[in-house]
Amino acid sequence: MTNNINVLESAANETTSKKYDVVAGSGKNGHPTHIKAIKEARYLLEEPVAKNAGPKRIIVKWVGKSLHFMLEGSTEADSINE
Repeated sequence: MTNNINVLESAANETTSKKYDVVAGSGKNGHPTHIKAIKEARYLLEEPVAKNAGPKRIIVKWVGKSLHFMLEGSTEADSINE
C-alpha cells in the first residue's frame, strides 16, 4: 500500500516548480491536498519509497471541474486538483 506520494508541478515556462506531499488516507480524515491547476503545466507523481518511480495504482475521476485522485487503499480523494 502506498503511504504517500510527491506531486511535482512544472509550469510551461519552466521558471516555476512546486512540490506537494500527498498522504494516503488524508481525504478520509478531511484533509486532502488541494492543488491549484496551472494551464499547460505538467504534473509528475513519484513514490519516494519506490526510488521516485510512479505509484502502481491510483484512481482518478472528474468531479465537476476538479480532478480527484485516490491512492491505493483510500476511499476518499487524497488530492483535489482544481
